[in-house]
Amino acid sequence: MRCFYGRSVTSCLLLAVVLPFLLGGGVFAPRLQAQQQLPLDPPIDPATPAPVQPIQPTALPKVEDVQKLIETTKQDTEIEEAQQTLLVERYEHTLQSLNTLAEAKRQTEQWLAETKSASKRLASVRLQLERPIDLDLDVNQWSPLDEVKAEKARLEAKLSQLQTDLTGLAAEAQSRKADTKAIPEQIVALQSKIQSLTTEPAPDEELSPAVQQAIQLKREAAIAAARGELETAKQKLARNEAEADLLPAQQQLLSKQIAAIEAVLPNLAQWIARQRGNQIQTTVSQYGRLFAAASPAYQADAIDSPQLMQDWESIVDDAASTNAASLQLRSEWTALQQDYEKIEGLVNTDLSNGGGLSRSVGYLLQRKQNKLPSISALYHRRVELSDAVDEAQATSTQIEARLEDLDNGMGLNDQDRAALESERAILLKMSNDVDTYVSHLVTMSVDIDQYIKDIQKYKQLISKHLLWVRSAAPYRLADIHSLDDAVRWLINRDNLRSLGQVLISLPAQFPFRSIGWAALICVLIYMRLGLKRRLVQQGKAASHRLASAMRPTFQAILWTLLLAAPLPLLMAGPGWLLYSEWSSSDYLQSVGFALMVTAFVLLPLEILRQVVRQGGLATDHFQWPAATVRPIRVALWWMIHTVTPCIFFWRLLEGAEDVKVDLLSLSRILFSVAMVIVAIIGWYLTNPRKGAAAGYLKQHKAGWISQLWWLWRPLLVLLPIALALLGLAGYNYSATQLVFRLYRTIWIVTVATILGGISLRWLLISRRRIAIQQMKQRAADRAAAAEQGTGAETIDSDDVNVSDISAQTQRLIRAVLFVFVLLGLYSAWGPVLPALGFLDSVELWPIKADDGTVIEQVTLSNLLLAIPIIVLTVIVVRNAPGLLETVILQRLPLENAVRYAITTLSSYLFATIGIVAAARVLGIHWSSVQWLVAGLGVGLGFGLQEIFANFISGIILLFEQPIRVGDLVTLDGQTGNVAKIRMRATTITNWDRQEMIVPNKNLITGTLVNWSLTDTTNRIIVKVGVAYGSDTEKTCRVLQEIVDQHSVAVPGLQPVVTFEAFGDSTLNFSVRCYVPTVDVRLKTIHSLHMEIDRRFREENIEIAFPQQDLHIRNVPPQWQNPPLSEPASAPPVPADGKPAP
Repeated sequence: MRCFYGRSVTSCLLLAVVLPFLLGGGVFAPRLQAQQQLPLDPPIDPATPAPVQPIQPTALPKVEDVQKLIETTKQDTEIEEAQQTLLVERYEHTLQSLNTLAEAKRQTEQWLAETKSASKRLASVRLQLERPIDLDLDVNQWSPLDEVKAEKARLEAKLSQLQTDLTGLAAEAQSRKADTKAIPEQIVALQSKIQSLTTEPAPDEELSPAVQQAIQLKREAAIAAARGELETAKQKLARNEAEADLLPAQQQLLSKQIAAIEAVLPNLAQWIARQRGNQIQTTVSQYGRLFAAASPAYQADAIDSPQLMQDWESIVDDAASTNAASLQLRSEWTALQQDYEKIEGLVNTDLSNGGGLSRSVGYLLQRKQNKLPSISALYHRRVELSDAVDEAQATSTQIEARLEDLDNGMGLNDQDRAALESERAILLKMSNDVDTYVSHLVTMSVDIDQYIKDIQKYKQLISKHLLWVRSAAPYRLADIHSLDDAVRWLINRDNLRSLGQVLISLPAQFPFRSIGWAALICVLIYMRLGLKRRLVQQGKAASHRLASAMRPTFQAILWTLLLAAPLPLLMAGPGWLLYSEWSSSDYLQSVGFALMVTAFVLLPLEILRQVVRQGGLATDHFQWPAATVRPIRVALWWMIHTVTPCIFFWRLLEGAEDVKVDLLSLSRILFSVAMVIVAIIGWYLTNPRKGAAAGYLKQHKAGWISQLWWLWRPLLVLLPIALALLGLAGYNYSATQLVFRLYRTIWIVTVATILGGISLRWLLISRRRIAIQQMKQRAADRAAAAEQGTGAETIDSDDVNVSDISAQTQRLIRAVLFVFVLLGLYSAWGPVLPALGFLDSVELWPIKADDGTVIEQVTLSNLLLAIPIIVLTVIVVRNAPGLLETVILQRLPLENAVRYAITTLSSYLFATIGIVAAARVLGIHWSSVQWLVAGLGVGLGFGLQEIFANFISGIILLFEQPIRVGDLVTLDGQTGNVAKIRMRATTITNWDRQEMIVPNKNLITGTLVNWSLTDTTNRIIVKVGVAYGSDTEKTCRVLQEIVDQHSVAVPGLQPVVTFEAFGDSTLNFSVRCYVPTVDVRLKTIHSLHMEIDRRFREENIEIAFPQQDLHIRNVPPQWQNPPLSEPASAPPVPADGKPAP
């Protein structure tokens, strides 16, 4: 199809679309040169609002024209396919640019209008803030119930909408904070894009005119779209600047409206509950009269209904209170979110100034941390809600069951029918109220979960920044002069008098708690001497070499805890009462807080002191050396008598919540003194010759701990010194947090050590029990063999290798304790881990989707988490079989081979789980490595196919069990017991105690003999040859008697004696009989041979031996006539004694 001048339809349409565009801007080349000479906007300063100019209309084609051009080009068959594709691609880019330009114009106009109206809207919002909120309530407490419900529903819907709007404003505020940095960068990028587009060279003249025009059209559209986006970005930045004060004002107005509605809704709920209660009472009373007038049959059937209806009013009241509590929770939650946004912005602003957070912001964060809601209380509240849901659902179940009974039954008379209908109506209404109650409970439970997440998020924000904030000025010499003020505050008469009066009045004000606390202290002190004697007795029982019970150790642990309890309880009781009941007095509350902290510090010290006492757990149960226990006793004495008093006065001066600046001079001195004493004690304990670790260092001289002890010891000692210097430098909060978490760390390691002692004690007892059981079993086997008159030569048995299992279990116990220490360290240092958030900023490699989108980033924290997972996997794989054998498998009726298969497969399972867990932490998913695994599988299949074949064969051996550990097998002429089945090969121990390593593939594909696969019974053949001329019947009878009288005979399998053949020199007989196990095979053959030899001698049956007759046909002449000079030799004497013929 052709148009004028013989051109194609596409070319004509292109000229129709592009020609006005070219004519509107002049000739093609001059317009391009003019655009290249247009000055670009210089890069803007992000701090200066950009001038906004409206987008000038251009002579670009319309979207509909370009779409029509694309369709026509696709349908034109006279254009070459390559040129057609190129044209369509350029037109589609042009269409996309035109759409972008249209959207940019729309957004620019919208933001321009918002910019112009910002001041007017701000004035309106501020005016509304000055006025009280009018909720336009049309009801009161005497209004009808339906009207009050409708008004409550209206306010709840309005409240939900306001909260949604407030959340949207908060998100918009965050978005605008991000725009402050992103929009200037976008403007610079758009200016660079326009610059690059305007400086592009003209299309190649060798291209067809249609392609050149399409390229030029795409370029012009792209420039117009970029200019549109540039003006939009500038207008958006101007809009944000104009509404800088409007957004916070709108948030404040919404918060005020929400608070007003939340204040009214509880009143409406109470009005509804009061009217509903009156209605319920009236309804239930009416039913009570109907129930009384009904027949005895109906009363017996509905006997539970009146009691069920008594709960109706309480359910309605609980639903109203739960709804009110839910509204209060949402109000607190909203306030927390707003406070979080405010604090986060304050922190970011302070950090943007450089130099870290200021002391004022740090003090604010500290106060916010103290004021955060208790997460444990919220968890407890959620549990209460869950219990209430269960109770409500139980009530609902009773109602539904009763309604089903009502549907199935009919009243016998009019009174019964009236009572039944009234009961049905009441239960239906009650069921709806129960459903409403459950809905409120579930909604509040979900809100609590989200509330807890936001609290944790707030805590992470505070913990991330608070640890590195200076909370006081550095200690100076001038602060020494203020020590007098602190001392006077400590010994102030008024404070001491009030403290004495309160302590004296405690029994009168809190009689039950005081009496219970005093009685407990007195009982513990009275029992102290008896507990010491019992502890010594249990120690003697546990240290006996034949002790085989854990009961003495558990009792000693109980006595130790009771001995350590009195002194900490003596301090914790008054401290708790003072801290919780006298919050109005700073001095009394500080004393109570100091007593509780001191008790917290003292309790572990007292427990450890009782553990290492003479005759205690450490010496008699855990077998700790005396050289280790003695330094610990000395160190504990000094810690209790010097460090704990310093801690008490230190916490007393710093107070429970607010730190008094004028008292810091003495409190920091006391803290530093305590840390110095701890350093001295640490230096004493770490002495390589006389310290607590001296014995360990001597036993492990080649270990890395011993080799680097010169480094570890100074570091351990300098750590408390560093904390003291940190406190003197003004980082009081940081030093306090670190010292208490370090203290918890020390005690976590100490508890792990004690648990290790208990575990090793249990292992020793278990090892003794297993050894005793094996000794009894071997004794029983020897007794049974002695009764049968047989013995056994064995290489392996079902006995457990106690030493190997003990070593494996010890390693696994150490691994479990290591995990316990890691979890304890996480619990101790978890709250300050957000301060190490920089680890998440160290990105190692990205994880991308198939389209190249980055899904997640693997950071340094992921790597540090994967390392312990891998280490723990290796430890578990190596040592889990021992623990599994000791704890579980030994108690099950399983054979040794089955136990071995279970432990081996469990090791493979643990290894797989560990590898998968580490891979997931590192961001390695199956979808991202499956092609690599497939490629490696093909490559390794050629190079390592034998290893893979052996591995798969080993798994088949463990599952199918054609051979098992302990089986007697014959392979390639070698016989022995299967000792181990490993991943690649199996170990077989032959009779000479030589170990043969057989690849697993050979055991699957080859032929072998398993003597004990399904039945251990086997047959032996004893061959006997007698001389020619012997009585064959007598020989068979004697052999049959011998084998019948032998003790090792399998019932049901008769022995067989056969005359096999006429041999060269003997008459050959064979004896075939069965023995129960291979163990007695050689012994049975030996005893049969001995018995056959003895009986044949008694029966005069000659056992023949090979004979050969020599016949001489030709005698040499010299043998016939010997020389006379030589004496003739005497003729040989035959065996029968007769002379030769």
